[in-house]
Amino acid sequence: MFILWLGMIIIAALEIPRLLVKERRGELLTFAALWLIATLYASLVIASIPLPNPTELILSLFAG
Repeated sequence: MFILWLGMIIIAALEIPRLLVKERRGELLTFAALWLIATLYASLVIASIPLPNPTELILSLFAG
Protein backbone atom coordinates (compact mmCIF):
# COMPACT_ATOMS: atom_id res chain seq x y z
CA MET A 1 0.00 0.00 0.00
CA PHE A 2 2.98 2.27 0.58
CA ILE A 3 3.85 2.20 -3.12
CA LEU A 4 0.29 3.17 -4.04
CA TRP A 5 0.30 6.15 -1.68
CA LEU A 6 3.75 7.19 -2.84
CA GLY A 7 2.61 7.10 -6.46
CA MET A 8 -0.53 9.07 -5.74
CA ILE A 9 1.42 11.70 -3.79
CA ILE A 10 3.87 12.06 -6.69
CA ILE A 11 0.99 12.50 -9.15
CA ALA A 12 -0.61 15.14 -6.94
CA ALA A 13 2.72 16.90 -6.37
CA LEU A 14 3.22 17.20 -10.12
CA GLU A 15 -0.32 18.17 -11.09
CA ILE A 16 -1.50 20.53 -8.34
CA PRO A 17 1.22 23.20 -8.80
CA ARG A 18 0.53 23.28 -12.56
CA LEU A 19 -3.16 23.88 -11.96
CA LEU A 20 -2.44 26.56 -9.37
CA VAL A 21 -0.05 28.43 -11.68
CA LYS A 22 -2.58 28.38 -14.51
CA GLU A 23 -5.27 29.51 -12.03
CA ARG A 24 -7.60 26.69 -12.96
CA ARG A 25 -9.50 26.35 -9.70
CA GLY A 26 -12.39 24.36 -11.18
CA GLU A 27 -10.06 21.81 -12.70
CA LEU A 28 -8.13 21.65 -9.44
CA LEU A 29 -11.30 20.84 -7.49
CA THR A 30 -12.30 18.21 -10.05
CA PHE A 31 -8.81 16.70 -10.01
CA ALA A 32 -8.79 16.63 -6.20
CA ALA A 33 -12.18 14.92 -6.02
CA LEU A 34 -11.30 12.28 -8.62
CA TRP A 35 -7.84 11.79 -7.10
CA LEU A 36 -9.38 11.22 -3.68
CA ILE A 37 -11.93 8.72 -5.02
CA ALA A 38 -9.25 6.84 -6.98
CA THR A 39 -6.90 6.73 -4.00
CA LEU A 40 -9.60 5.50 -1.67
CA TYR A 41 -10.82 2.85 -4.12
CA ALA A 42 -7.30 1.60 -4.86
CA SER A 43 -6.50 1.45 -1.15
CA LEU A 44 -9.61 -0.62 -0.49
CA VAL A 45 -8.77 -2.97 -3.37
CA ILE A 46 -5.22 -3.47 -2.07
CA ALA A 47 -6.61 -4.13 1.42
CA SER A 48 -8.73 -6.96 -0.09
CA ILE A 49 -11.99 -5.43 1.06
CA PRO A 50 -14.87 -6.75 -1.05
CA LEU A 51 -16.20 -3.96 -3.25
CA PRO A 52 -18.89 -3.83 -5.90
CA ASN A 53 -17.85 -3.76 -9.52
CA PRO A 54 -17.50 -0.06 -10.52
CA THR A 55 -19.48 -0.65 -13.71
CA GLU A 56 -22.39 -2.15 -11.79
CA LEU A 57 -22.28 0.74 -9.33
CA ILE A 58 -22.42 3.33 -12.14
CA LEU A 59 -25.22 1.48 -13.91
CA SER A 60 -27.26 1.29 -10.70
CA LEU A 61 -26.81 5.03 -10.14
CA PHE A 62 -27.93 6.00 -13.63
CA ALA A 63 -30.59 3.31 -14.08
CA GLY A 64 -32.62 4.71 -11.25
